[in-house]
Amino acid sequence: MPADIDTGLLALYLVVGMLALLSIAVAPRWLPALLVLVMPTDNFDLEGPVTISLSKIVLLVFVITLPAQIAVAPRQARRMRVPLSLCVFLLAAIVLTLGSLASPASMSGEGFDLLRGPAFRPIVQVVSLCLRASAFVVIQMWASDDASWARVCKATLFISTLVAAYGAYQFIGFYRDWPVMAIHRWEPDASGGYSLFAIGSLRVFRVGSFVGEPKGAAQFLLPSIVLIMFARSTAVVRLRSWLTSVPILLLHVVAFILTFATSSFFGLFVSLPVLSYLLWRFPGRLRLDRLLVAVFFLCIAVGAAIALGGGREAASEIYRVRITERVGAMDSPERAALDFLIEHPRRLVTGIGWGNASFVLRPYFDPKYYRPLTVALNSGYFEILLEGGVLALLAFLWFLGGSLLRAGRIAVREPDNEYRGMVTTTLAVCVVLAVTHAFVGAEPQIWVFWGLLISLCGAEARSDHVRVHGPKGLFNQALSREAAQP
Repeated sequence: MPADIDTGLLALYLVVGMLALLSIAVAPRWLPALLVLVMPTDNFDLEGPVTISLSKIVLLVFVITLPAQIAVAPRQARRMRVPLSLCVFLLAAIVLTLGSLASPASMSGEGFDLLRGPAFRPIVQVVSLCLRASAFVVIQMWASDDASWARVCKATLFISTLVAAYGAYQFIGFYRDWPVMAIHRWEPDASGGYSLFAIGSLRVFRVGSFVGEPKGAAQFLLPSIVLIMFARSTAVVRLRSWLTSVPILLLHVVAFILTFATSSFFGLFVSLPVLSYLLWRFPGRLRLDRLLVAVFFLCIAVGAAIALGGGREAASEIYRVRITERVGAMDSPERAALDFLIEHPRRLVTGIGWGNASFVLRPYFDPKYYRPLTVALNSGYFEILLEGGVLALLAFLWFLGGSLLRAGRIAVREPDNEYRGMVTTTLAVCVVLAVTHAFVGAEPQIWVFWGLLISLCGAEARSDHVRVHGPKGLFNQALSREAAQP
């Protein structure tokens, strides 16, 4: 954000902080929904000695008031299930980062503010990591029942629908000279605050909106697309609403395509086999005939879009710009990190300390950001390996993979009831987030949805979860079905 902070923006932060405090005091079960609603607002981050976002304000209020919450609601505190793997991951990050502070002289802080320099940035980044991870505790405490699970999912769909709707308006408005929100991008030469890529003489607009970068918008749209598809296919009655309707699904898909976010497209492509298998495990939900029909109409739609968008030549150019060149040339931070690890293989074990990428990668490339030396890797896993070492990465993968395997067993073996549908739906979203995290950091959503997944897996199949009897199909129309007792 610019140095001159708008008073309206400060008022927004104050309002969100007050809402978080009010929620904790009056209706704490709404706190997870509030957290989800403010997550896709990167365009409103406050940049100063430290970066502050609206979601961090909510989490900060939660952490400060946590002792009071435990005292008032001890039963909720007993619901928390913090896996050993998560504790190992956080402990490794803290210990290795504190160890990196023993040799700050080897890293120059030239050009950085005090809290962004090598003496303080690692500590700030570790505190930020623990604060973001506290979203997992929020979910464990206040979203561990079925109603709260549905509330968080609906909040996710509601905010992503706003992102999709404004994205569609933004795309049309850019070409029609309507008032469109600019993106506070890192690059100084970012086309006046808009994300564009050139195809010959044509400059194609990419949807971003208040989420920020187009890849950030896609990062929130893709999980919601999967959530709607599985909510419809598994007939989860608790998610029955206009938010899971076909028009909303189509709106999400259109906005997702208009982001032209290669990272999320890769994540979707890699996730498809697992998503298809999960649908296939529900008898009759994935039928070959309807799948072929859907693929046929999708091909027709893509062909029509290519014809309207300039024909095969324009489509080939888009493919070259967004796919071929992106795969062929690794982004500078990743290449620089790889070169650094090749020269310093010992760092694979010890890591460099959280947040120290901005210092150790300086000799390897020159990022052209408005804060010229700030470095953030696109791959979440690679960043953990670089800054936390192999131990931190293995612990994080243990945390993610262990929960996915446990939920996968429930999704395969549980009788066909709503509980199984809830677990499968959450599992599908988590699979997409886990894969996407390899291409673009999806950490904020990971803490939320893994909290939901672990809470569901810790619950026994209850008698109020009824067996579903709905029409069969690729996307089950059973949102209006009747449920019968098994």
